[in-house]
Amino acid sequence: MPDGWLIALPCWGKKYRERFARDCWPSWQAALLWRQLPARLLLHTDDPSFADLFAGVLPVEVRPVPPQHRGSTHGAFADAHREALRDARMGEIVAIQNADHILSIEAFAGAERRFRMGKKLIMCAGVRTVGPLFGAAPPILASADLLQWAMHHAHTITQQSTYPHGQSGVSSVLYFKDDVNTVMRAWHLHPFAVLKDRALTFEGTVDRDLPDNFKPHEIHVVTSKDELAQAEISPPTRHFALRPDAMTEDYLYWWGCRHASEMHWHFFEHRIVLAGSDETYCDLMADRVLARHRRALVEAA
Repeated sequence: MPDGWLIALPCWGKKYRERFARDCWPSWQAALLWRQLPARLLLHTDDPSFADLFAGVLPVEVRPVPPQHRGSTHGAFADAHREALRDARMGEIVAIQNADHILSIEAFAGAERRFRMGKKLIMCAGVRTVGPLFGAAPPILASADLLQWAMHHAHTITQQSTYPHGQSGVSSVLYFKDDVNTVMRAWHLHPFAVLKDRALTFEGTVDRDLPDNFKPHEIHVVTSKDELAQAEISPPTRHFALRPDAMTEDYLYWWGCRHASEMHWHFFEHRIVLAGSDETYCDLMADRVLARHRRALVEAA
């Protein structure tokens, strides 16, 4: 049984500190009120006074920013999360967070419920949005409403990852829509929280490699829009390279074969309903991609 939370937050640079305080922290505070277990914060930052933001809400341990590898911010983020996983106490839940995440009010409470059911790792969608950057009030919302808000303010990267018209050259996350339904299929999901019950490490990025510490039956993938949710704020200037043509079934099958492990294919099987009903068939193409992958495994055996 879990005995508390260690919330890992890498947050450095004036821009990101301000964004977190203005756009993200209000939703975190609301979500923390719903939790039952005690929580503490491990903060990697370049400004120790930033810890004052959490006074009276969370006890904070401040650590310096890890060295950046060849100027890679992602490498420093990964090292901060590795430190948190290394130093968490056995039995603690480690929340793997970033300074651009908005959380639904059920986020921590919903995760606690899954850990009490025996799960060890919770993988969650993180819809990329530009919402707060255009003056919208930072949302404090239940899960389904946060997902609806995030899709309403969808980032260009999200729009370009929507089948069949999107042209994104990074197809780790896909969106399928009809008039009222939105379903996500993803090879790469975000590890929202993990129970420290073993030594935990990963090689590259936390979303790509951390799940390899677990068996599929130990992992819970959030598929219901009403369970818990998070949204990721990205600047409008951020972009992924675009393909010259719109995505096709052949291209997505090729992308999965080239960039996805068997664990990632396991995640891709899950229909993550962001809006509407799970009875929609708008993501039928993803099932065809899965069927091709399964046939290829049988033929290779």
